[in-house]
Amino acid sequence: MNVKQNSAVIETKIMNDQQVRLLAKGSPKDISLVPSLLLSFKECVEQNFTEFIIDLEFIQELSPSFIVSLLQMTLGARRRGGKLALVNVNAELYEQLNAFRPTDFLDIEISELQVPADELPDKRTKSEPVMTQPEQKPVKENEHFVREEISVPSRVDRVYQACDFVLDVAKNMGFPAGELSKIKIAVYEACLNVIEHVFHSDPNQQIPVTVENTTDTLRIFVHDQGAGFEVSDQGSFDVVKMVSNRKTGGMGLHIISRSMDEVTYQQDKAKGNCLIMVKKLKKRAERRV
Repeated sequence: MNVKQNSAVIETKIMNDQQVRLLAKGSPKDISLVPSLLLSFKECVEQNFTEFIIDLEFIQELSPSFIVSLLQMTLGARRRGGKLALVNVNAELYEQLNAFRPTDFLDIEISELQVPADELPDKRTKSEPVMTQPEQKPVKENEHFVREEISVPSRVDRVYQACDFVLDVAKNMGFPAGELSKIKIAVYEACLNVIEHVFHSDPNQQIPVTVENTTDTLRIFVHDQGAGFEVSDQGSFDVVKMVSNRKTGGMGLHIISRSMDEVTYQQDKAKGNCLIMVKKLKKRAERRV
């Protein structure tokens, strides 16, 4: 069984007829790293591998897009009844992963850092945002208001365009780095939901993304003209139960609801569907509380 080496930044090693190891050798600043990793994973899936090892020995820093790719591959492996694990995760990388909170979904083998369970940071105590209609506040007189739009192809390797588009607006509003990471993963997961569950990976479709912002509120609209997808109450989402049962449907919305302040999904067969995500810009004093 052969797997093509698609890039110098990803080294593929077949361990046995079920397991393959992907060694990431590029820099997180290399824009080819994430697409190359996803392409290598896709080729391994097509070769019917079910167990994936992602080796981070040469990775010194985890970009948000790289972490998102780890989440995507983990969900992809589990959808097929397989699993994905990380190896050679040093202390700094582990802290970056834990701060980003993908550890709810990833199986991590920590080779250079053994952390007792009672020393790990506490899980979130923040209650889950419920999928409800965001409050539509009228724009006040003289209040800054901007509306911008972009349309990206329904392809995983083009989702970054939507993420960058939204992040440019969020950065100009003054969102801190931690909030920017949450916004980016929310946009990524929203587009991924459309690609997988609405367009069924049809690259000929388009995903319109609209951003509205006032001085302190960012609203993101991800549109689709398909049949839509089912939205359940994310407040009752049981991650442990879903992972133990190898079910990943709804995890994208779970991630989005964790990342944003308000989330709602409007279905309209005539005008099209729309996932609306709202993020409030907190004042500096509120961030320190």
